Amino acid sequence: MKMNAVAVSLISATVLVCGPSLPASRAFQTGPSGGETEEGILETEDISVILQGSGVWIRITPMDEEILRYCTEDTRSTYRKMLENQGEALKSDGDYGYKTFLISLQGRSENEVYFDPTELKIVQQGKFYKPSQIIPISSTFDKRILTLYGTPEMAIYAFSKEIDLTLPLEFKYKELSSNKWDEIIRTVGEAKLRTR
Repeated sequence: MKMNAVAVSLISATVLVCGPSLPASRAFQTGPSGGETEEGILETEDISVILQGSGVWIRITPMDEEILRYCTEDTRSTYRKMLENQGEALKSDGDYGYKTFLISLQGRSENEVYFDPTELKIVQQGKFYKPSQIIPISSTFDKRILTLYGTPEMAIYAFSKEIDLTLPLEFKYKELSSNKWDEIIRTVGEAKLRTR
């Protein structure tokens, strides 16, 4: 499935949100609970984790409603439509049965780089989570080849619903890793305060 130009443009937008920091453990508990936030302020770059090294660039963006409700309307709409387009593949008991993330990969080397989609993992409280499902969005994703100037390869990754997005976690791809999730927890908490 190919993403249209509008979707690519929306998920590539970059807006830096500043404000007072909240302790990571409290961020998701601050501000209003439930319901739709009409004037979300977060963009893709505010909620994404980047892994980079060994000729590979990976952006990991959560697609969970508890985060999307604090994103701008266009950003929410883009990710919701991507999930809806997968039909029943990601649903369980009428709700999404997984923690879903949009994964974008691109080469950072003059030579073609091979990537293994199954090597992306989440670590939380000492437990390793592998993707339960990988649903390609880009038509060439299954070729597993990244190029420096090529269009990013994209897929929806579905992980266990056991993962708690309100707690610290680590993303790993082979030797690459990031603990930036703590910052995203705080960013979402600040967005809750601003969208009361």
